[in-house]
Amino acid sequence: MSNLWFETLDDSQDKAARAFHRASVLVLTGAAGSGKTHVAVGLALAAVALKRFDRLVVSRPTVEVGRSLGYLKGTLDEKFAPWLGPIRDVLARMSLAKFDDLPIDVVPMQHVQGRSFHRAVLLLDEAQNATAAELTAVMTRLGDGGKVVFAGDTDQALIPDSGLAAFAERLKGLAGFEAVRLRGQHRNPFIRAALRRLEETKP
Repeated sequence: MSNLWFETLDDSQDKAARAFHRASVLVLTGAAGSGKTHVAVGLALAAVALKRFDRLVVSRPTVEVGRSLGYLKGTLDEKFAPWLGPIRDVLARMSLAKFDDLPIDVVPMQHVQGRSFHRAVLLLDEAQNATAAELTAVMTRLGDGGKVVFAGDTDQALIPDSGLAAFAERLKGLAGFEAVRLRGQHRNPFIRAALRRLEETKP
């Protein structure tokens, strides 16, 4: 854990880092490549390294892009593994220890009900694919000394009843709640131009 580090990449990520330390519940939104998962995982694991939290709990809606792959064989961890690719990618870029050696628990969103996460950062990644009721159910898992982070791109929802934007709007101004939109683009430079063109030519 001695090599655990996190570095913000732009001003909006700096703003997110400050909000992370203040908030009990944080919503991070932004376009593809803005660093939502990078920021959430990096800040959480840095805080774990400093003993502010005991672990990072990762969850996400199990919504597939395009055609369903159907039933997946294996244990629960094996079934959920395809949805953890982005988390593993972030850890690889940050030169962290192996995923299995870090204080990370994986809990499918459907299995958080009834649990309380004390002294943990609970991250719901791809939160735009959760309904308002599901987001509320996840938020209420907040335990003593814990924090909940929702990360998602409201423009890439794969469900018709995405609740992330409305959820954040309804909690705005409440003490302990923060929402930050990330503005950078830290993948291939082509993405920014392509997203702008697709938005401008939307039917």
